[in-house]
Amino acid sequence: MSSPTPESPPNIVGGAVFLSYASQDADAVRRVGEALRAAGIEVWFDQDELVGGDAWDAKIRKQIKDCALFVPIISATTQARLEGYFRLEWKLAAQRTHTMAETKPFLLPVVIDATRDAEAHVPEEFRAVQWTRLPGGEAGAAFVTRVRSLLGLDLPVARTFQSVGSDNTGEKARATPKVGRRVPAAAWVVAVLVLAGVGAFVWRQSKPEPAAATNAGAGTRPPTVEKHSAPAIADKSIAVLPFENLSDDRDANTAFTEGVHADILTQLVQLRELRVISRASVLAYRDKRGNLRDLARQLGVAYILDGSVRRAAGKVRVTGQLIRAATDEHIWAQDYDRDLTATNVFEIQSDLARKIAASLRAALSPQEQKLLATRPTENTEAYELYLKTRGDDLSNDLSFFFRPILERHEALLRAAVALDPKFAAAWAELSVRHAYLYYLNYDHTDARRALAKSAIDSALALAPDAPQVIRALATYHVSAWRDYASATTQLEKITRIQPNDPETASALGNVQMLQGKWADALASLRKATQLDPANLVYSTALVRFLYGGRRWDETEAEGRRILALHPRECELGYWTAVIPFLRTGSTATTEAFFAALTPEQSALPVMIGVRKFWLLIRGDYDSAIRLAQIHPIDPASVQDQWAILIGTAFAHAAKGDLAAAQKIVSEIAPTYRRRVVEEPGNTDVIWTLGLIEGLLGNKTEALRLARQAVDLVPATLDAVSYPASLNRLVIIYAWAGEKDRAIEEVTKLLRLPFATASVEMMKRDPFWFPLRGDPRFEALLNDPKNNAPLF
Repeated sequence: MSSPTPESPPNIVGGAVFLSYASQDADAVRRVGEALRAAGIEVWFDQDELVGGDAWDAKIRKQIKDCALFVPIISATTQARLEGYFRLEWKLAAQRTHTMAETKPFLLPVVIDATRDAEAHVPEEFRAVQWTRLPGGEAGAAFVTRVRSLLGLDLPVARTFQSVGSDNTGEKARATPKVGRRVPAAAWVVAVLVLAGVGAFVWRQSKPEPAAATNAGAGTRPPTVEKHSAPAIADKSIAVLPFENLSDDRDANTAFTEGVHADILTQLVQLRELRVISRASVLAYRDKRGNLRDLARQLGVAYILDGSVRRAAGKVRVTGQLIRAATDEHIWAQDYDRDLTATNVFEIQSDLARKIAASLRAALSPQEQKLLATRPTENTEAYELYLKTRGDDLSNDLSFFFRPILERHEALLRAAVALDPKFAAAWAELSVRHAYLYYLNYDHTDARRALAKSAIDSALALAPDAPQVIRALATYHVSAWRDYASATTQLEKITRIQPNDPETASALGNVQMLQGKWADALASLRKATQLDPANLVYSTALVRFLYGGRRWDETEAEGRRILALHPRECELGYWTAVIPFLRTGSTATTEAFFAALTPEQSALPVMIGVRKFWLLIRGDYDSAIRLAQIHPIDPASVQDQWAILIGTAFAHAAKGDLAAAQKIVSEIAPTYRRRVVEEPGNTDVIWTLGLIEGLLGNKTEALRLARQAVDLVPATLDAVSYPASLNRLVIIYAWAGEKDRAIEEVTKLLRLPFATASVEMMKRDPFWFPLRGDPRFEALLNDPKNNAPLF
């Protein structure tokens, strides 16, 4: 069903593209539409409820007659639906071709899954033209370019496509591929802490299937996946697959369906005897309902719960069926038909949890019975607002940590607690948003921290023993005060209640990492990946930990293991492929990785950024500068400003063109000088300004700022951030001509985890250019112990 959205975006050029699809494919179609709109193409597709009627039908017919390009979206859904309004649209489009010259482009069939051309139920006219495959609806640069060409447009695509997924695009950015965004440095730590009961992931899985990513880390060969010490499949282990949204108005009910699924998982996680696979892991199997035995084996579970949600006219139907994966035996199936109220939805979730516990012979303690009986709110409207944040909370997407998303959640949760001041879960999640806004330096003010405290105090007053509130309290301790002892106390409390919870194991590991308790952190992070082997956030936390300790072999092995489960993760593919360079200085594997990328993957903004970084650390400054000129960075983004510094300014300076370097940083210097005054505790801003002042020749001010940043976060406060800040201080020493002080500190840096990546990078990275040639520096870089594991 298709019709134009009420408003067209500005600066539209060319004729309109009509997207025709089955309603169940709306998410994939939305991604296609947003990619085209980002390139200035007008797109028509229906995102509203199908109301029917003669007027509506006449409007659709007129749009098919008037559109410049007709794009039918073909999938397993359209194969299964032998009747539907989209089939009328397809026939009307096919009939229109009969009055066209054969050379006129009009039909552009798109397949979003593995549906085979020869078997597709489509008009014969569709088979006469070339088809395009966009797995999951991920429309890359090549597809956008082709559409523009068919429409007769000649505007450049690179710049407009680059804007898709940039950090400051707000809501529109969220629906674009996660691989197209950069994440604040602190978010890597916060993301893997997972302290708020959220499974925030480092990379989103809705990306094109790359041949390159499958070969990442092994050049042009398939990766050798080392054996992973996953535990034997426990009898009381379960994966709850994403629920199918069967509502007529699918778009409007996506958040509701995802929220119901998330809350059922939350109920199950509370049961001590069960091992429950996280929502983040099961999202990878949203459209893979095929061989349940293989699926269960990959997830390491004995049981699968599959289900659906249908909402209409004030009613809700939730279905669930429990399957023993080894035998494909359906243990039970249950339908729930209820009036749509918050109370009824909670009763459905609790009853499903009890039935699952009974089927898996998990005994429920009195405390667990009490938790299952709890009704977080009786206010249906407040619950609806809360559910709108749940899909982001537990999705495989680190966009959760971008400021626009955090602020949108803040507004939703404020509205929820205004409607129901006794809604403890909403207060807890509101505290988490405030704490993240403070910790990630988006709003590093006492006022923001006070808001976090007020919200967590409200949650504690209402439900002090609720696991979700306890997790939020741990988040507050870490993010607002770096109070690791108090956070550990809360996390250990959850561990006693839920010993099989990988989320808590990963969070505890990261708190231990921040304290420099390397052995404890490694044990906790490994436990998380063993309990939930397909979870990207837990595996990524382990990879980054091993990377920070220069444990190259283990880093590469874990990277390859998780890539085998998530082969579409382009950026993870790079960080696996670069390990041989960091270990030995060999560039062959990394170059093979880039050579194997498809044009669509190479055009992704994040991969452009990765290539810039690679060119810098391998010492190819000219190519890095040229790439930066072809793909300029958005100066409105804080993270992109940092990318400008490392991507162009220091490369120019290392080449001897100090004037070019100064021109770049002088444009953003006033912004940073203002922010240092407004945010005196924001270390990211302080040390960035220090580097700017250093390049501008303001040596005294540069050293003062760098020292200030180091002093604000001492090693006793943050064993991960302190070495990184010290690293920047040493770089400023080097560029300020203080070589003796720089080399003295380099000697210390090389023995600190997370301080520098490897000596092989330091040999080429432009930051270290002033020290090259100094015999003391060269001796340090050539000493094998300085690239050996640190713990």
